Amino acid sequence: FGIWQVKRTARALVRVRIIDTTTGQSLLADSGEGLKTEEGAGIGYTGSVSYDENLGKKALNQALAKLINNIFGSMDKQPWSGRVAAVEGGKVYINAGQSMGITLQDRFEVRAAGRMIKDPVTKMAIGYTKGNPKGELQAVDVQAEMTSCIAARGAVSDLKVNDQVYLRPRPVVAAPVEGGQP
Repeated sequence: FGIWQVKRTARALVRVRIIDTTTGQSLLADSGEGLKTEEGAGIGYTGSVSYDENLGKKALNQALAKLINNIFGSMDKQPWSGRVAAVEGGKVYINAGQSMGITLQDRFEVRAAGRMIKDPVTKMAIGYTKGNPKGELQAVDVQAEMTSCIAARGAVSDLKVNDQVYLRPRPVVAAPVEGGQP
């Protein structure tokens, strides 16, 4: 006959590295850690104590949640850019859509495709120059992976496949204060 106390801990560590497939540069290297603990006690003749079989899964879920928050926090700081995928019938199609957070209110600056810059030592691509400005686009139809746009400034005929597209800052709308005064 005895009294016993048991403490079980599950630890999960998830690491990720996000690479810009265009340049090969590492955009983010981060990790998330989860730690779950359970304690139990027993009285009796046997030394067996039941335990939560999902303790490891709970630690992994906690680690993934932390990692995802870290990724979203870091990626919001990355400058957004895309490319012109097609120009037809007075419309310009870009390679970003709802999955990238694009909305019908969005406007885009379009620039000529820039030149790749390589590291002189490693010869790896480290980025692109910004090409000359060519115009501005307004989103008119947003799909999952692409957006069709019309020219807001400049001529559609001046734009080419692979031109760089940069999301314009979204206007900040002031929330009304109680009493109707902004």
